Amino acid sequence: MSGTSAIQWDEYGYRLFATEEASCDRILAFSFGKCCLNRGVSGKTYVRQVMYGDDRLLMVQAEDTDELKLLHLKLPVSYISQNWPVQHVAASEDGKYLAVAGLHGLILYDVRFKKWRVFGDVSQEQQIHCKGLLWLGKIVVICNFIEASET
Repeated sequence: MSGTSAIQWDEYGYRLFATEEASCDRILAFSFGKCCLNRGVSGKTYVRQVMYGDDRLLMVQAEDTDELKLLHLKLPVSYISQNWPVQHVAASEDGKYLAVAGLHGLILYDVRFKKWRVFGDVSQEQQIHCKGLLWLGKIVVICNFIEASET
């Protein structure tokens, strides 16, 4: 690659597209992940380190040895196909739970049991437009946007 003639981020900041200076026929795409906040409102550092992409989570797991493991968590297709891309991720202070919000709705992940919890009612899920997400102890706090109605 001799240089770039143009670069552009995608709408959600997960990919950077570039065209080569010598040839505009080829577009390169670079994928990026975002870091989940690892400090709570009290300033205490959380147990889990989590990065996320547009459709998955990457969780760093400390082992008893000096080795670190990177766990890839794919989001349930039933959720991400309707609510792509991931917008917010928050880990509980004890590292046992993750909360994930896409364009709509919210899902929870239990790290110990490796199980996702999703809404049973899709119409309720679609009413959630998460603008912020955090854990207070065992409670998930969602900053939800509700469009004004005329009624």
